[in-house]
Amino acid sequence: IERMSDPIKSEFTQFQEAVQEVKDLNLKTPAYEFFLSTITAAENKMEALHKTKRNRLAPVLTDADRRELLQLHAKIGHAAEIIIQSKPDPELGKKVRKLTALAAGNYRAIKAYDPAKEAKSLPELLEDARAVTLNTSGIKMEEGMGGRQSERRPLAYIDEKGNKIAGVFTAKTNASYVEDVKKVFADEANDTASHMTEGAKTMLRNFVSGALPVSSEIYQQNRNQEYNKEKDKTDEAKLTTLLWGLSLDRETNPEYLKNALIKVYPQLQGQNLDRVFGKGTLQRICRKLDPLMNTISLHVDSARIPDGSRLDTRNAAMYGAADLLGVPHLVAKAVPMKLIGPNGEVTEGTFMHKAKGYDINNLPPAALNFGEHSLNDTSGKGYKDLADLQVLDYICGNIDRHGANMFYRFDRNGKFCGVQAIDNDTALGGTAPSGEENIIRLVVPKNMKVMSESMYNKVVSLTSDELKFALRGYNLSEYELRCAAWRLNKLQEELKKEDRSIRIMKDKDFKKLNAQKVKSLCVVNPRTQDPLNLFALGRKMVRNLPGYRMAQQKQFRDLEQMVAIGEDNRALPGSQKRESDNVDILKREMKRVTVSGFWHFHKGTSEEFEEMRKAVTNYGEYQKRIQDRINGAKQPGKENDPDAPSDAIVSQAELEEMARLSKIMKDKANIYLEKKAGSKFNSYTNSRKQIARLVQEFGENRETVKDIELQTQEKLNQQAGVQSKRILERQKQGQAGPQL
Repeated sequence: IERMSDPIKSEFTQFQEAVQEVKDLNLKTPAYEFFLSTITAAENKMEALHKTKRNRLAPVLTDADRRELLQLHAKIGHAAEIIIQSKPDPELGKKVRKLTALAAGNYRAIKAYDPAKEAKSLPELLEDARAVTLNTSGIKMEEGMGGRQSERRPLAYIDEKGNKIAGVFTAKTNASYVEDVKKVFADEANDTASHMTEGAKTMLRNFVSGALPVSSEIYQQNRNQEYNKEKDKTDEAKLTTLLWGLSLDRETNPEYLKNALIKVYPQLQGQNLDRVFGKGTLQRICRKLDPLMNTISLHVDSARIPDGSRLDTRNAAMYGAADLLGVPHLVAKAVPMKLIGPNGEVTEGTFMHKAKGYDINNLPPAALNFGEHSLNDTSGKGYKDLADLQVLDYICGNIDRHGANMFYRFDRNGKFCGVQAIDNDTALGGTAPSGEENIIRLVVPKNMKVMSESMYNKVVSLTSDELKFALRGYNLSEYELRCAAWRLNKLQEELKKEDRSIRIMKDKDFKKLNAQKVKSLCVVNPRTQDPLNLFALGRKMVRNLPGYRMAQQKQFRDLEQMVAIGEDNRALPGSQKRESDNVDILKREMKRVTVSGFWHFHKGTSEEFEEMRKAVTNYGEYQKRIQDRINGAKQPGKENDPDAPSDAIVSQAELEEMARLSKIMKDKANIYLEKKAGSKFNSYTNSRKQIARLVQEFGENRETVKDIELQTQEKLNQQAGVQSKRILERQKQGQAGPQL
């Protein structure tokens, strides 16, 4: 993709305008006057470095200029904190934060500049450091570029030096927990295949709004447990209360959802909700809410990221914090980016460079050569990385550091030599741990065990104002910035203690560690044996890399050996469930070889592959719809429902639709394989071609509905009809209770 100049104003022009906005307030307080003097001094120095003489270019920025600019911008950060902490009037606070965010961006650009390696003027330096702007006109981008947090798109561009930069772009994304859940209910209400009344559809559309005010009552009523209503002060907290109770039942028994609907709509009491909302609808809603529950709970209850907060910039903020602490290599570099579309439309977002190392989701065959021996006779850099990353994660409040969001690096001798962190979306929320117990996966000070001397020197000399200034410009709230400063202060207090639990280790001494010595630094949960620090996690992951690779190979072999459901009579509900499960496995494998890790992800996917994926998804969704209806027919209390037996049978029309959708899968797989028939061999394409052959086989035995299947279906229909008649007879005789 072609890189282009950003059409908006230069950084210095924006800075000047922000300075003027502050000057126009013309206040007389000491804090305001001190801030005004700092920004004026910085503006004057920058203006002098922008001026040209006799149409000549702006002067090259010298090392002395660089040091002076850094000092001036650091003073802006300090002066800004004095005003912000004094709780100024909203207008002053808004303008101060805006200007300070610009100053923080200037500071990062100037700090990264090395006059000994390159010669640039200040205008050039600030322009190069701006958000990368790419012209995507004429280039087919993958669908969903403006989608949810997890939707990242592979991208590569040529920088100003001619280097190819590969990575992933995440469009500007704001947390929308309540709206995401509302959408699940609205989608069901708007489903054209639904036959529910307009009144029922309105109930679904308005359910979340009606349930939030009484979420704790719904939880207590259904769980028969006391609930702390003080927790539910915000809509997102109320939402997690509602979802947490729902998640305990999940797909197969949505009684919690039924009771919640009755709580919000008392007129539903005594009615058959499967008839009101349609058979399988409530099961389907529960299934769609299940994956949302994990994300929302993590972001709200653990990371304390408010609804509406910007999410994609947290990766860039984490990188900024790593740079501040002198360990930028610990985090995959992330920077702001803008994409210009064919009609001039601008998509803002964050670009994360391709990470370095081994991704456990996509391990190459070489991973079989690693293991516990890789932890011995190392350079020590890998162990120092683990120690430093614990500190970085704690200060940034990153509560989601697990084995799959680190890449593992090995030297040419197969020795562990480093890690690089990815997926830092949950960093820098409002989490303020006490330092006693880990919050989810955040390593608290008492569990760190050791800290490198270089990191120790950085931490003890860092001030709260410096940390907050470094994190400005990433769309973080003042509360989130204060929490980061609080965690820094908590760590500094721990390091000052005479009986501190953290031992300071010289950087060079990390090479003395081996697998046995590292074991003594590991902290695990005594009950579950789950890792409680990164030494335990890193040691576990490196030792198990060969096992992860073999498990991936086995899963693929198992998928290859799946028997087509047509051979086992897919008219039977049990066979249909197995088919649905097999499609889920197939979809996971398609994701693993394309979007779950950088090994494949940075390569992107072709239009033909995405068409094939879409066909598989459509087939799977149709299977799920049938399964939801079957699950509903088997619910407790259905013994008296005359429709229940026949609802648990796959109909002839459904069989024919399955055959049609599976044929589309096969056709799309054929198109992809034909395109790739003459491609050069590489591991990425080879994995995808293997998947395509499996998709092809999935469609192989489903082009026609076999006679034996239709005969079996007819027998089941007859049995269901007889059973329904018997139920109706019992109801008439009053032996089966009131008719619903």
